[in-house]
Amino acid sequence: MREKIILTIVLILMLATQVVAVTDNNYNERLYPTEESNTIITWDIIDVPEVAFSWWGSGFVFIGNWIADDSTNITYEITEIGESDEYLTGDLVLGNLSLTTNDTEIANNLILGISGLAPWTPGLVISVGEENIQNENETAYAAAERVEGNWGNGTVESWYETLAINGVNYDCIIWNFTQDQPSYGDPQLTYLAYDLVTGVLVKCNSTYRFNVPYVFVMEINNIAFPNISILPLVILGVAGVSIVVIIAVIVLKKR
Repeated sequence: MREKIILTIVLILMLATQVVAVTDNNYNERLYPTEESNTIITWDIIDVPEVAFSWWGSGFVFIGNWIADDSTNITYEITEIGESDEYLTGDLVLGNLSLTTNDTEIANNLILGISGLAPWTPGLVISVGEENIQNENETAYAAAERVEGNWGNGTVESWYETLAINGVNYDCIIWNFTQDQPSYGDPQLTYLAYDLVTGVLVKCNSTYRFNVPYVFVMEINNIAFPNISILPLVILGVAGVSIVVIIAVIVLKKR
């Protein structure tokens, strides 16, 4: 009986330590660049436009045209995460285009969000944690709200779902946006699924037509995190477990 109690206490502590390691009210801590290396995220491109599309930087500055092929990859190397944890900057490689850009610009150019009066631009990576997920959800619904002057009005649905992609299960928050029929062209249809642990976009499907049809479909291939030594965490965890075990033994001996 005593051994069972001790084992239970140890297991509880170990689980609690794991939760702390993967839970963050901002970006997942493993995404942060180190002096040695950066996180590099790779996605498989499933469907992209057959013609070149423009890429626009901040302030509506024209950067160039991009074009990519199906069954190729898109990569994003995170080089900076802002002090306020509100944005990511990194090196993007998409087809013929290679540039340093931030997550908001990526969201606007690849249609990974809703460009309404209150824009929702989650992009390639979102902040994790219950509060941040709730904020993302509220922003998504606000961006599609049917109010006067909102060109991004429509219907947003969100739910939690486990997705199996390339042999890996991801517990996701999913947003699905259907724009109301615009006066010209076809409405925007955007499906975005984000891993709740890392915040990384693991699957997307976004389409619309204003003049030329646009489609962008991809899914996660790999996340290569920086080489961070976990030895200090292991030592801390072992020390914590040892202390709990010692306390438990003392308590049990007194009973």
